[in-house]
Amino acid sequence: MNKLPEILLIDKPKHWTSNDVIRKIKSITKIKKIGHAGTLDPLASGLLILGLNDGTKKLTSLITKSKKYLAIIHFGYYTSTFDNEGEVLGYKSVIFQLSDLIKTLDKIINNPYFQVPPKYSAISINGKRAYELARKNINFTIEPKEVKLFSYKIISFNNNELVVEIDVSKGFYVRSFAYDLGIKLNTYANLAELKRISIGEFLLEDAFKIKDIYDLYNR
Repeated sequence: MNKLPEILLIDKPKHWTSNDVIRKIKSITKIKKIGHAGTLDPLASGLLILGLNDGTKKLTSLITKSKKYLAIIHFGYYTSTFDNEGEVLGYKSVIFQLSDLIKTLDKIINNPYFQVPPKYSAISINGKRAYELARKNINFTIEPKEVKLFSYKIISFNNNELVVEIDVSKGFYVRSFAYDLGIKLNTYANLAELKRISIGEFLLEDAFKIKDIYDLYNR
């Protein structure tokens, strides 16, 4: 008997892919039909929504919901992947103030924001994943698309490190946002840490950890 709801909230560990989570839950529960509502990068942690059995039919509507993240952004350098996994490609001095950062974030909120997804991402390019092409050094172009930063809350800004909570639209890449933010402030920036804390009305604090699922099925 299925012991879990059709819509299951999981706290994805860092270094796991979203598909790693699905494979693990399938292995524990023996449920064959599981999908997710919006992937999380392996270096990101936090809320991953799974659909179990008939719950997979509800995932399409969940993907369109806004998402909140807690991000740590480091200024002064950037990498090939826009996060700590890639090769460092450039350094640049940091000379802006907190007031400049706030003005820049406000401009992103109040004006159209067209974002180019990272080349090291799961976006499809002619039937291939962008990261597969990037790893083979195949040249390709990703078209910019309009996304939205709805709001932000600066937690701290010290020693070129920004800790910020952001509420964003579907299709928003926080890695690209970090890079763009650096460029707009006449420097470089890199996403150091990322945690997804909500998707629409669904909250990370209500999510199960993988161990919780294991314990439920093995007690």
